[in-house]
Amino acid sequence: ILAAQIRISNRNFRIESARSIMSNFHGNSWDMAKDTELRRITMSALTNYASLSPEDSSAFDLLMWRYLGNAADALKLRQQGLLDEESFESVMTSLLVTIRSAPKWWEAESKSHVITPSLLEYIEKRLETEDALTWGEQHENWTKVGGT
Repeated sequence: ILAAQIRISNRNFRIESARSIMSNFHGNSWDMAKDTELRRITMSALTNYASLSPEDSSAFDLLMWRYLGNAADALKLRQQGLLDEESFESVMTSLLVTIRSAPKWWEAESKSHVITPSLLEYIEKRLETEDALTWGEQHENWTKVGGT
């Protein structure tokens, strides 16, 4: 009976962990959907980060630090077997698209102390070993298949 209770508890923890990670992940998108200024800053950063004003750059940094924290949590939970691969890949693929879209931002941030060493290692390995689309390329693909 105790083993069954432990399995159920672990399963419930995995479900709640995935739900929390994905809620935070989607929270960034929802924040941008609600806030036209944040959306403008983010779109500017994804198309030409170097052109941002210091204030806009700071706003984008804060948004991305939350995103990086969520990604670090996702990596830790995945390593512990508490986050499913599909949820993990959703977070990481989106993060890689953002990083490839704002390489100047990543160049500066990858040297900061905001990123955990394990996440930095994971991201750098993926950047070296696979091609990922930029936001602009992904948007072009959506447009080709009838998106907006």
